[in-house]
Formats: sequence, structure tokens, C-alpha cells
Amino acid sequence: MAGAQQEDLTYGRMRRNVRKNVILPFKFYELRIEATLLVDYQPEKFSAILPLIKLSYLKRWFVREEILFELRKISGVVDADLHIEVFAVYGTERAIGEYKRYLGELFFYMSNVNENEHTQYQYRKSELYFKQPDKSNFIEERI
Repeated sequence: MAGAQQEDLTYGRMRRNVRKNVILPFKFYELRIEATLLVDYQPEKFSAILPLIKLSYLKRWFVREEILFELRKISGVVDADLHIEVFAVYGTERAIGEYKRYLGELFFYMSNVNENEHTQYQYRKSELYFKQPDKSNFIEERI
């Protein structure tokens, strides 16, 4: 239970640091996922970059369901170690391109991926952007 509370706290802090109407309006959250996968119960693991996931709201169950959906597309995947970078994406119809703001990273472990109700989803840890000034332009935590 403590893991779920910590995970919700992390999402809350990431959401709080999204400025929705400063210059560019907020569009969506982008999750960039790199996974180390165990396939067909063999001990060999390989790394895979999963497609970018776009979410309008950053919440634990939304993230879990989207990742599970992407993992089930991979034939024979059993377990996955997940490293997820979270960005807030901004832009306007008139702007060329988009502005992405790095919010932090999440680390999860999923097992029994193709066994529906037996799928295990375990929050491991997170690193918020203001604790990693080397990863992006450092912006203090917004209170």
C-alpha cells in the first residue's frame, strides 16, 4: 500500500509542476518508455523502446493501462522492467512545433503481462525533475 501512496504523491507533484497557461497552453503528457523484457520465460532479456504514449491526465491507473496495452502487442513478453520519462507538451495552433517540459522519471516492474487478472504492477521509485538538474534546464519545484 505504501508503494501506491508514494506513486500517487509522485504523480501529484508532477501534475502540480505543469503550468497550463503561462505562454503556451498545455496539450498532453508524453511518456517515453524504455523497457527491458523477458520473453517466453527465457532468461535472456533485451531492451525495447515502446511507442510514445500521450495522456491528457497523469494518473496511476491511466499510465498502467496504457503501458499494459503496449506490452501486450509484443509477442511472448512475460515481464518488463520499465523506465519512463514524463514530459508535459505545450503548443498552439499557430506555433510551429511543440515545447516539451521534462517532469521526471518513473520506474516500474510488470510481471505475468499476458495473464490479465494475474498481471503484477509494481512501483519501484521515481526521480522528479527538480532533483535532477543535470537532465534539463533546472526549474525549482513549483509550490
